[in-house]
Amino acid sequence: MAHPAGEMEALVCLLIGTHALPPLGYRVPDRLEGRVGVGSAVVAPLSGISRIGVVLEVSPPGSLSRATEEVRGVLEELSPGPELVELCRWASERAAVPLAQVLRGTLPPGLDATRYRVRAPLPDGRFEEGALVSRRALRRALGSERLRRAEVEGFVELAPGVREDERSAWAVVVGGVSGGREWTNPQRRLFEELVCRGGEYPVGRLLEETGARRDVLRRLAGRGAVRIEVRPPEVIRGSEDPKERPFPREMDAVMARGGAWLWRRPSSDQPLVAAGLARTALSDGFQTLVLVPTREDAERVAQEVGRVLPEGRSAAVYHAGLAVGRAEIRDGVRTGRVDVLIGTRSAVFVPFERLGAICVLEEPDLAHRAEEGYEGVPLHVRDLALQRARVEGASALFLSPVPSLELYARRGRGVKEIAPPERTRWPAGRVVDLRGTGARLGGSLVETCRQAVEEGMSVGVVVTRVGHGRVLVCNGCGAVAVCPRCGLSLSVRDEKTLVCNGCGKVELRTGRCPECGSGRMSTTGIAADGVRSELSRRLARRVGLLTAGRREGEDAGVVVGTPRPMLASEWDVVALPDVDGLLLGRRVRGTEEAFRLVYRAAERTRTLLVVQSRVPDHYALRAALEGDYPAFARSELSRRRSFGYPPFAYLAEIVLEGDGEPLARAVEFFLEESARHRVEAIGPAPGPEGTSRRLLLRGTEPHRVAAAALEPYAALSRKKVRGLKVRVTIDPQEV
Repeated sequence: MAHPAGEMEALVCLLIGTHALPPLGYRVPDRLEGRVGVGSAVVAPLSGISRIGVVLEVSPPGSLSRATEEVRGVLEELSPGPELVELCRWASERAAVPLAQVLRGTLPPGLDATRYRVRAPLPDGRFEEGALVSRRALRRALGSERLRRAEVEGFVELAPGVREDERSAWAVVVGGVSGGREWTNPQRRLFEELVCRGGEYPVGRLLEETGARRDVLRRLAGRGAVRIEVRPPEVIRGSEDPKERPFPREMDAVMARGGAWLWRRPSSDQPLVAAGLARTALSDGFQTLVLVPTREDAERVAQEVGRVLPEGRSAAVYHAGLAVGRAEIRDGVRTGRVDVLIGTRSAVFVPFERLGAICVLEEPDLAHRAEEGYEGVPLHVRDLALQRARVEGASALFLSPVPSLELYARRGRGVKEIAPPERTRWPAGRVVDLRGTGARLGGSLVETCRQAVEEGMSVGVVVTRVGHGRVLVCNGCGAVAVCPRCGLSLSVRDEKTLVCNGCGKVELRTGRCPECGSGRMSTTGIAADGVRSELSRRLARRVGLLTAGRREGEDAGVVVGTPRPMLASEWDVVALPDVDGLLLGRRVRGTEEAFRLVYRAAERTRTLLVVQSRVPDHYALRAALEGDYPAFARSELSRRRSFGYPPFAYLAEIVLEGDGEPLARAVEFFLEESARHRVEAIGPAPGPEGTSRRLLLRGTEPHRVAAAALEPYAALSRKKVRGLKVRVTIDPQEV
């Protein structure tokens, strides 16, 4: 087909999440000249059906050999812009996920991408001109072929929009209406709850807090008892007289000099620092993005930011827990009406009009990374924030008293460090040596808990896990069986064998310590419920429990729980009975997590921190009890370098599930591709399922590791091998 003279061409990524569909070429008609550029959201046909896509490149006529169809329209309000497209392309390559999946994160939440507008009356007259109709309804009424013709002939056009139930809806009591006999009990209870909340309340929060069904509210509205109103989303407005705060003077340097910065600030100081950075950026005419690990953190930081916003300025919270209003907040940020956005990891892809600063609180927290199988890009926010700051010329500030080694190792290589403040308080530390015992809870730890409670102190016992450990440790000398190649602990596979989680090396389980030869070997790892029961029995008193899903007896003198909820509060005495579960675990980052746990526990301890371990002289324990992060980092980075682990190498995990010849051929395919890309392949090792195999790819160049994982994965996806499943994880956290 000949190309009309002068028509430009666009390479478009259609937002269909698959590796099997590459970007496609389209002609840009003269009527859209000047409106289509890199980062434009467009409507483009695929098999005759309109789809949303994002323009990756714009080329002169004839550059794209298969550009035979035209772009049908431009969706300016959905366009992410060229900077975000560059970020998304980088993230797609780095994370080995489809580019379309990453680009979808830039679109408004709750977007209905299959909604059409009727531009002219259809031949059968079923839909009125101007009506908004779903693709399903049109296909049901017209059939697939007639729908294609209706699009080509201009009777209907794709008109994506945010669903009505995703907007900021409020329930408002209608004056003078009260419950009648025809009301059901759920309707009456919901109405009374709404009255107790002042007669008006956001619909999403009302239903979530009361547990009521949406149809109960609809019936109340149908009876005229309640009116549903769509209001602008809740934002934090600046005041005429904002409170002056003692902002850190370092924020001026961060904004003036730009680039990436690391600051080891205590957790309690971080909201103030974020507010100071936002205030400084505002004075320079820029917006600020503040990224936090959890929803609770977002609300806490928002309160601090709200105290310092000047009149006419605004801030908003953005996370998946907001039932409605996120799309409107996104639009406010995109158009510059919202000056400060405080959000969880999904906020890193929100388009900004004039982004000047990014602040990441609690940088090493794993909540900053989307887990495998969940929506989002499985990359740490740290890496995305660094890249976005580089692309948009913004400043990036990372806050944590114990930053990740991946970030700390970059000092002097693109990341500048601000001198940390002097500590004003640090608790006494004690290590309980469990060598020579097979006890789960040492007598010294139990006695410390007893004395503290008798003196009226609060005691928090932080258990690192809920399940059981799989690493064998000697109760005599504390030694652990370690893989000589990977430096990782061998874990229990079954009653007779041990296996390395890294390379798949299998050894016989002799039952003897590899160091002292004793037969006193046991697995690490104790459960919160087990610790609670044993402490309650030995102390002869009630012990509370505090985990993410359970809160029981929080007013007890001794409370057992998991790290995140426990370390949200301060305690007079904190006990860590199972640091070995991390310290001697089978993961690369286990030692770093153990150090971070002890350090954070010390931050939340007023008087005494007690740690029990079978390796009491471990460098991570000693450095954490002294609050010496640089000493820990030097030792741990040296160990990582010697074994070739992050941050000195990049990893990718490949898990293949299948049976017989297809599985064997797929494994061989990945091995061949890793050799072609000059990436080391470790394994294959037994995977998590009996019919699966696991490969670990390791290399010093991230793009090679990602390509060695992504290219064979994409090829296998296109072939659709029956009975074969492939999962790719870049920078796996569980290794």
